[in-house]
Amino acid sequence: MNLSGSSSSEEVSPYTFFTELMKVMREDSEKTREVIKANTEVMARLERNTPDQSHETGSITRARAYQSIDFEAVGLEHFLGESRHSFEQLGKIGIYKNIEIYLGDKRAPTTSEEAVQSWFDDLMKALPTFSSQAVVKDTHANTYLEGYKPDFSIFLNEDAVNDVYISMFVCTLLEVKKRKGHHSALANEDKGQLVDYINVLIQQQPLRIHFAIFLSDGFNFYVMGYNRNTKQYSEYITNIAAGIRLFWALINDGSPFTSLAGPRSVDFETDLLMEKISLKRCLGEGASSTVYEIDWKNISSAIKVFNPDYKHNPSYEAKALIFLNKEKIQNIPIYVAHDKKSIIIRPVCKRIGDQFLVSHALQLLHLLKRIHNMKIYHRDVRPENILLDTNNNTLILVDWGSSIQYRNAHIPYEGTITFASPDILNNDFGLYKPKASDDLHSFVRTIYILRNPSKMPTVPYEDLPSKARVIKEYWSDKLDGQLWKEMVDAASQEDYNLLEKCCDVFKKR
Repeated sequence: MNLSGSSSSEEVSPYTFFTELMKVMREDSEKTREVIKANTEVMARLERNTPDQSHETGSITRARAYQSIDFEAVGLEHFLGESRHSFEQLGKIGIYKNIEIYLGDKRAPTTSEEAVQSWFDDLMKALPTFSSQAVVKDTHANTYLEGYKPDFSIFLNEDAVNDVYISMFVCTLLEVKKRKGHHSALANEDKGQLVDYINVLIQQQPLRIHFAIFLSDGFNFYVMGYNRNTKQYSEYITNIAAGIRLFWALINDGSPFTSLAGPRSVDFETDLLMEKISLKRCLGEGASSTVYEIDWKNISSAIKVFNPDYKHNPSYEAKALIFLNKEKIQNIPIYVAHDKKSIIIRPVCKRIGDQFLVSHALQLLHLLKRIHNMKIYHRDVRPENILLDTNNNTLILVDWGSSIQYRNAHIPYEGTITFASPDILNNDFGLYKPKASDDLHSFVRTIYILRNPSKMPTVPYEDLPSKARVIKEYWSDKLDGQLWKEMVDAASQEDYNLLEKCCDVFKKR
């Protein structure tokens, strides 16, 4: 927040699973749509596969998730690349000369899932040690992967100490199933389970480009791949012997398909201290920053690490939060500390999703009313910036780097253009005087999208007036109902009491 009244040009950075939108002067619409779509798919799959669903429903959902994806059928070389030598040179398996003899003597069971798990346990232990310093861990009873329990997880030795596992540090996964019939292939529902897994890895390892995870029943062996750059899924199926050779070769050689990318820790340096902070989980990645969960002074916290090429430092957001915390403003992050490239805040939140209630909408509206009474404007109210503190079921509005305290001057527009107010759109994002109605129009648009999830407009690469025209047409269509027209008028009139009416579109409990 700029308390002097001059403009802050800090980019908007999310504290969320969802990627931030670019600023108006840098908006890359195609990239934005792709990233939002990818992260929305992650969250949708996580929500569809929550533990309270029946097994049948979960199986159907996973099968449909798999069938909905356009997979590229690839051959062995797609994954193998420079690991051909290791593929061919996989040597002794325990007392056996090679994997083929091992499998000929120890055929996979078909009696139960437990028997298959035990059989693969023995096989994993018999494989030669990986030169990459990787290790296979039986995790079929461990919910470390965002609530999922993959049968086998592959980590580097340093990341698998004391059976404490972190999703950020998974090299790859192996899921195993009981063969359903003598000539049965691997089921779509089982492949759909891999879709869930791989999307967690995509979200948790934002700097990694290539992913490959594995599925087998001891007879068939399936590989699912994903390329972040092309957004393309791929798949390959072979027999168990060739599959184990591929599995071992990729891990042994540290293939890009089974290798980590990104930091395990960040350096935090102020005038008073210098500390290396271990990272626990990736919470979100955007154009200017990546947010991780950490333990700071033994308390769970979040650290937003700004990209090296980001031209501003975190002091804008730090200054805003320090001021608002001092004023005892509720429903915002608690400032902890910052240095030149990162800021630490609490609590660690999650995206609200379909848990959004009347009480949450009212909390947001009342928060806006309070800061507006102080002539402070957030300037980036949107669904991605609304999180939930699960400790007490309260709403948290994040990303205060663009906030400003009004000093009666025209300033450059900042914010997410698709949630801009009518006045800002009519002015083609030019210089303007911030006012409460701008935040309130963003509030109405946000409430609409949370209540009626919709695809955002395709914003052209053309000039600002063209962008504004497309966005105005979008909201004119969406907010055409009687209630929403009334709420648009209430936002323009800064009528907080009337705006409470649109909060009632959500359930109370």
